[in-house]
Amino acid sequence: MRGQERLNWESAGRVPSGPAGRTGWAVLCIAIGIAFSCQGTAAEGDEKAAVDPASGMIIAKDWELALAMCSGCHSPKLITSYGGTRQTWASLIDWMQKTQGLWPIEASMEDRILDYLAANYPPGEASRRRNLPISARPPNPYVSSVKAEYEARREKGEIVVP
Repeated sequence: MRGQERLNWESAGRVPSGPAGRTGWAVLCIAIGIAFSCQGTAAEGDEKAAVDPASGMIIAKDWELALAMCSGCHSPKLITSYGGTRQTWASLIDWMQKTQGLWPIEASMEDRILDYLAANYPPGEASRRRNLPISARPPNPYVSSVKAEYEARREKGEIVVP
């Protein structure tokens, strides 16, 4: 009989009264409160911004536009692992258009994408560092040994340079 009663109130769409019903609503309200308090943007300072779990991109104004335009050619992880000023991002777009076959982007759309990238992926700790100057790089044992072997064989006359 109790199973039948339970089925009746569930099918009727009624919420059970008593401690179980009140506890369920309390948990639901707390969960909703937590969900809304976790939302935010990178511009809010110390608070963590919401991140899209599929792409890893920060959810903020025009994030979907940036995702759609950028992920057509490369992984969004390339964006999330890099950082730059608006000028840096603009020069990357120019480079991609000149050398990588990126299609022309309408100026207003490019502005929105640049606004998003500059606001959410500025230069900083997440940015890639600049390449080290050659003088500061350790020797590459693979290149060094191959080059040394090549030079030795060339001196012996085993390799003729045209």
